[in-house]
Amino acid sequence: MKIIISSHGGFCYGVRRAYDMVKDVLGKGNKNIYIIGELIHNSFVVKELEELGIIRINEINEIKDNDSTLIIRSHGMPFELVKQAASRGIDIVDTTCPFVKKAQAYAKKLIDEGFFLIIIGDQGHEEVEGIHSASGYKGIILNKDLDFDFSELKKHKKVGLVFQTTQNIKDIAGIVPEILNNFDFEELRVYNTICDTTSNRQADAKTIALQADVMLVVGGKNSANTRRLFDICKAEGVKSYHIQSADDIHKDMFSGVETVGISAGASTPDIIVKAIVKKIKQF
Repeated sequence: MKIIISSHGGFCYGVRRAYDMVKDVLGKGNKNIYIIGELIHNSFVVKELEELGIIRINEINEIKDNDSTLIIRSHGMPFELVKQAASRGIDIVDTTCPFVKKAQAYAKKLIDEGFFLIIIGDQGHEEVEGIHSASGYKGIILNKDLDFDFSELKKHKKVGLVFQTTQNIKDIAGIVPEILNNFDFEELRVYNTICDTTSNRQADAKTIALQADVMLVVGGKNSANTRRLFDICKAEGVKSYHIQSADDIHKDMFSGVETVGISAGASTPDIIVKAIVKKIKQF
């Protein structure tokens, strides 16, 4: 059985940077290191960091000692929470992905220059909420389906768009024409804030899916970029499985299969993919 592994797997730059920054903080022996939510969307990495001493919380008020360190996750965090922590003298380590920071900066820039802001992304996702907070919670968040009554927006003459960094470029290709058809405006400004790593990973997953009898897409169930990889593979008509580890695969998945394709989300460590390949070879 042939196994094709995506060359664009493993930690992306932003995830690797965040992971290394946290390991560096841990290496300095800091006490009371907190993080709101998950550093990255991978349960194995989250568990590893918790075992090393990272304390996961839901809100700033759970930090009782001001002589503490707060990690800002790779997806970013609402600006008001960062200010709240800083006002208490809590040490802040910002691991926000630089691509996410760019999206935040463009969102603020559009608002400052008088544009009506549209953020294309997943409502409720940590990254999208952070981008929205950078704009002062102005404008709106829309998913790729643009499920909104555009008649309410016709009063705006300047419209600006930014995107969640892990959006599928194919899904959003029709968004600008759709907005052009629904607005009577003077200016439309679009910032492409989808990161290159995401685009490359998605293109490679599609290429592999066209060659495979079955696709394994590896990553956290709550990972937006992994879910999009899964959707891309599935859309090519190949039997696809979204799995998190080697424990999720069994021999029946490969009955009659000659070629297995493997793609992995940006938060998936290489060691997990290697374990999956080892188990397939045992079959």
